[in-house]
Amino acid sequence: MSVKKIAFLKSAISQSGGLEKYCKALMQGFRSHGCEVILLTTDATNDKELEGIKVIDFGKRSKCSFYHLLRFDLQCKKYLKNNPCDVVFGFDRNFCLQTHYRAGNGVHAAYLKSRKKTCSFFKRLSFSINPLHRLILQMEKKTYESPKLQILFCNSQMVKEEILEYYPKVPERKIKVVHNGVEWKKFSQEFEKGFLERPDILKDLGLNPDYHQFLFIGHEYKRKGLLSLLEALSLLPEKKWQLSVIGKERSLETFSDYAKKLGILEKVFFFGPQKNVIPFYQIADCFVLPSLYDPFANVTLEALAMGLFVVTTNTNGAAEIISPMNGCVVENQNAEELKAHLHKALQRPKTLESAKRIRNSVQYLDFSNQISKIIHAVLSDE
Repeated sequence: MSVKKIAFLKSAISQSGGLEKYCKALMQGFRSHGCEVILLTTDATNDKELEGIKVIDFGKRSKCSFYHLLRFDLQCKKYLKNNPCDVVFGFDRNFCLQTHYRAGNGVHAAYLKSRKKTCSFFKRLSFSINPLHRLILQMEKKTYESPKLQILFCNSQMVKEEILEYYPKVPERKIKVVHNGVEWKKFSQEFEKGFLERPDILKDLGLNPDYHQFLFIGHEYKRKGLLSLLEALSLLPEKKWQLSVIGKERSLETFSDYAKKLGILEKVFFFGPQKNVIPFYQIADCFVLPSLYDPFANVTLEALAMGLFVVTTNTNGAAEIISPMNGCVVENQNAEELKAHLHKALQRPKTLESAKRIRNSVQYLDFSNQISKIIHAVLSDE
């Protein structure tokens, strides 16, 4: 493998999401293979995970997303024209030509289609005229169909199929599916500690140790399917369960009011966004994410790595790693089918033995393994 000069395009690196985490891990992985790694970004911070990386900071991120995307694109083009690199690896949609791209956000056209299922008429109408959505779609098309693009990485087979559907000009041979990774080894200690500390954590959170603990984690509760989850839970004949809801949501009252209307508000606990979600994995029996659209929800994989039985939908790319042993997949997104799967989950409370089996089912997806697959594909010119 020859040493290469690689530029990574990530419009904002200071955020703490899955894309940022993956980008940092990939950059360090390439650096460990002797590559010169350059990061083009905005709002760069003194991050230890960026040590050894040449960071080109284009300044403060604009609050206007439309302007930010255009400005970042122009700055990348200008830099790369004066500083050519062997590999240009993108993490954001861009007009700037890239040799490699990771479609961590999936297909924007498919995302908009999923949103239309839960939006008002006027909101749906706005999707076709909103300049930001139009810009993203144009950038996505330019990125995917670029003749200079050598490999288009997807984190699920679902996303691959969407790319081929919405962008039929993309040669299938360019698309490589590499599922997201999880810090499986690092979770080992927290997994073991969870069984010892569970009673104390439940007490601190005000939850009942005698009840089956369901867990939901996600921002934008509507798109993540919380309304259908609440309805499905209300239909369960079993009453000894509780649900913990984690994540950001602007219209929280909508969901608490709906839980109240269904008569289950006293069983639903809204904990809001949490910097550390490990304690919630430790106390939960089952993780539920009935997403309307998720290219590959990392929380699904994290829950499995923490030994939780998982219930999710076939519109979450992570459903591809679900088997009858570690969870179940909702094919038809309705409350009745979801209720049936929740009933199955209630028959499978978490035990040390069952949790170890579930955890071991995703050992092959350890973060280092998945990162290595991408690095190998790039450096070997597959």
